[in-house]
Amino acid sequence: MAFASKQTLRLLCLGPLLLLPLNGYLTGASALDWWLIWGAITVFLPMFWWIFGLSGVKAVIPLTGLTLMGVVLTPLNPTACLFFGYAGATVGFLGRSSWSLAALAIITVAIAIEVMVFGLSLGFWATTTLFTVVFGGYCIHWSETNRTNELLRRKQSEIERLAKVAERERIARDLHDLLGHTLSVSVLKARVAAKLIHRDPARAHREVEEIERISREALGQVREAVQGYRKAGIVEEFDNARSALYTANVKSSFEIDEEATKAPSQIANVLAMVLRETITNVIRHADATVCEVELVSVEEAVELKVTDDGAGGTFVEGAGLTGMRERVELLGGSMQIDSASGTSVRVRLPSLIGPRNIDDGTVKDVA
Repeated sequence: MAFASKQTLRLLCLGPLLLLPLNGYLTGASALDWWLIWGAITVFLPMFWWIFGLSGVKAVIPLTGLTLMGVVLTPLNPTACLFFGYAGATVGFLGRSSWSLAALAIITVAIAIEVMVFGLSLGFWATTTLFTVVFGGYCIHWSETNRTNELLRRKQSEIERLAKVAERERIARDLHDLLGHTLSVSVLKARVAAKLIHRDPARAHREVEEIERISREALGQVREAVQGYRKAGIVEEFDNARSALYTANVKSSFEIDEEATKAPSQIANVLAMVLRETITNVIRHADATVCEVELVSVEEAVELKVTDDGAGGTFVEGAGLTGMRERVELLGGSMQIDSASGTSVRVRLPSLIGPRNIDDGTVKDVA
């Protein structure tokens, strides 16, 4: 969808080019003039399309070509001054704002020299310079904004990676602190019981009972820790979503029902996964400016809705959306996607009914 919108934008940018043949028709251009007009258009089109795939020093080549077309053709056909505008509108592809500003200055100087050498009117100079500077300024601003957003996305990805590493380390420390001492004691008592099993069976039996008691306590502690991680997961996922949208310059609003966050762990896990995948799609593909997130409890169910004002349109579900739908349906829920205007993802899961044919990974008592 994003690719299609970019192609459409490029085609719209070619609109002013129609002024060349229109001016030729209105002024009764000669055969030579028509050869110049269509020849200029033929040279311009591949150059214009080429520059979108370039950046840095390589962009100087088509940029110089557009400027020279304006210099050469303007004395023959004043409407050819639009090539100066096209040149100004592509200076942002040079990659650095200092280079872009220097190139824009060179183009404006070329316009001034053109006016003085061929005695063109002051109005022509002012109009051509104004449009060139306006288009060039917008292009520079657009390029700088894109570069800044890309830098922010990279930083956000790095922050997320570091956060995951820190979370794994925290869980490892918690499990070590939780189980290290308990398992050490259990191993020690198991050795004692093994030595006493023939010499003092009664004491060995007591040691085995103590091992069972300690193991049950450890099992309960592990269960509480795992449930604690999962309850925090959905809340933390909302915080991550809010931070990611802010970093991507997408305005966001969150309406979160506290009761909905207390859903069973398997429900909370799927909600967190859906939220993460949906927000990722909003940032990467939707071209959205506003995103609304709503989590509510309704009729013994939990409903998550994520809406954006992005491009919308028809699309094919990728692996991420397909995986979300399968997980949701496996829990007896439903997922609806509406992309007629923007995109709306609505997921509804039962809050009281357990999963079907799925194991949430909860540690169960073996006794």
